[in-house]
Amino acid sequence: MDVVEASIRRRLPDIIIEDALAMQRKYTCQMWFVETVQFQEMLRTELMKRAHQAGLSMPCFPVQPIADKNLRIERLQPPMKAGLIRLHNSQKTLIDQLQQWPNAAHDDGPDCLEMLHTHALEKAGGVFTGGGISVG
Repeated sequence: MDVVEASIRRRLPDIIIEDALAMQRKYTCQMWFVETVQFQEMLRTELMKRAHQAGLSMPCFPVQPIADKNLRIERLQPPMKAGLIRLHNSQKTLIDQLQQWPNAAHDDGPDCLEMLHTHALEKAGGVFTGGGISVG
């Protein structure tokens, strides 16, 4: 899995939506995964509504993390080490958060990356097996 863009910064919800719509116009993503904890469910539904109004197809799948965040982030290590998750050098914030984890001030990037990896495999027909990928 190649991470093409990692936009990690504080933004108002309207800015997040506009940025996501711009990314959809640029990349025409087949799937979006949106964490639906607290207000984020509203963000997900508003994103789909505005995408529709803009004439964009933007399927936003809800994601609710179940396992402990630290355990989920630790699950990234084997596929990253095996080269199954690749980052670009320009993704400095994400790389810094991964390198400094678990002592980083923020872990939103690694948390998001883990959810993306897990759910992309699930929707693409692969199964995460705790260190490898089995495609079936």
